[in-house]
Amino acid sequence: PGINVHVIICPANLNALGPAVPACLVQNAFRIFLSPSSCHMAVSLSTEAFATAILHASAHPTRAVCGVFVGTQSGKHVEARHACPLFHLWLNSSAMLEVALSMIEALYPGEEIVGCYRANERADDAERDCIARSLHAMLVDRVPQAFLWMVHNEELHLQQDVFPGTLYVEKRLLDAVEWLGGATVKSAVAKTAAVRKAHVSVFDFDDHFADVSLDW
Repeated sequence: PGINVHVIICPANLNALGPAVPACLVQNAFRIFLSPSSCHMAVSLSTEAFATAILHASAHPTRAVCGVFVGTQSGKHVEARHACPLFHLWLNSSAMLEVALSMIEALYPGEEIVGCYRANERADDAERDCIARSLHAMLVDRVPQAFLWMVHNEELHLQQDVFPGTLYVEKRLLDAVEWLGGATVKSAVAKTAAVRKAHVSVFDFDDHFADVSLDW
C-alpha cells in the first residue's frame, strides 16, 4: 500500500527521450525500481558477491548463515561488489559482529558495508527473524540505503532463472536486483555452479575464529 512500482525501458536511442533522461539509465537497458515517496531505489550485485553468499549457505545446509556485502553507494543506488561470510554459529553475538565488521572495513578501504544476506535453516523458511532484522538495522544506521537479501533456499536450483530471494531496502520490498558487468541471474548461477564444481571452500568468520589459518 502506498508503494509505486515503475518499469522503465531504455530505448537504443536515448536522445529520443530528450535531455531529461536520468544518467543512471545510460548503463542499464532494463530496470525495475521500488519507489517509496517518489525516491527510486536500485541495488546492483556482482556475480562474485552472489556466488560467495550462495556457496556460504551451501556449506552449512542445516544451519542459518549470514554475511555482509561491501561496495559503494551513491544517492539511491547501491553497488555490492564483494560478499564477506560472517556466521553460521554465533549469529546473535554483537561482540563478534563488531569485531568482524571492523576487520572488513579495514580490509576494504574506500568502500563500505552496503548490505547483508541471511539464509535460514529450513528450506521453506525465508522469513526475517529478529536476528536478520537486527543486523539489517545496524547496517542501516551506518548506511541508510543498506539492503537485506533473504535467501529463498527452495529456489537454489542451478536451472533457476529467477533471483533466489527477497530484497529489503528501507524496510520495504525491492522488486528486482540489477547485475554488474552485464550479468544475469542465469550467468550468476552458472558461475556459482562452476565454482562449486571446482570444490572451492568458502569459510566464514566463525571458521576463522576457530582456526585462524582459514581465510574468510
